[in-house]
Amino acid sequence: MEMRWILFQFRDPDDVMLEHEQACFLIHTGIAPEDLTFWNVLEDPPDAARIAEYDGYFMGGSGDYALSGKRHPGIELFIALVPRFVAWGKPMFGACFGLHLLIEGLGGAIGRIEDRLELGTYSMMLTEEGAADPVFGHLPGMFDAQMGHHDWVLEMPPDNSVVVVAGSESAPCHAIRVGNAPIYATQFHPELTEGELGYRLRIYDANYTEANADVDAIIAAFRPTPECLTLLSRFVEHALERQTNV
Repeated sequence: MEMRWILFQFRDPDDVMLEHEQACFLIHTGIAPEDLTFWNVLEDPPDAARIAEYDGYFMGGSGDYALSGKRHPGIELFIALVPRFVAWGKPMFGACFGLHLLIEGLGGAIGRIEDRLELGTYSMMLTEEGAADPVFGHLPGMFDAQMGHHDWVLEMPPDNSVVVVAGSESAPCHAIRVGNAPIYATQFHPELTEGELGYRLRIYDANYTEANADVDAIIAAFRPTPECLTLLSRFVEHALERQTNV
């Protein structure tokens, strides 16, 4: 049974990362191009009626935008729709900025922590919930993931159905599931290899490094993340299984 998906993007129309992000999600989800619609929230305000026609959703990165700083009216409209997404219970997966949107939309808090930035490859640890999860449970107890973020989860949503499925030494929350629905979000990037993260860093260099930083040396330290790269395709597989069994 086929599913029709949306990749929500939150980038300026001239951001070269729009097409790169699209390609990365296509590669690592395994979804056919004709089944994945690209919806840039900054150009086309989200509309619940049109969105509801689709079977599942992804939320990508944000480029120059952050909930702790530069925001956009389209992003605010999307956050307001988050409770409706959850009520629908359709498959949804957010990467990096997608986690921030889901947390804030459900009443949690996102913000910066002084002098704290994660950029590169970091080790993640499954929680007990994660180890038993149908999507995350196939991962080893500790796995590497690509990261690039300034904002952090400062406060979890009050709804105790939001559970943490992976964390790290730097923060207890790096991935969540909402209830028993296939709604997930990660602080890390399961859609990026170390090479794809390196390409992205060269585009957004000024946002993440000091003026005199050796970007080549930073990128050379990135490590492969083979287990993490299976996460999106496993999520899609789980969504298809659920749809077939309804």
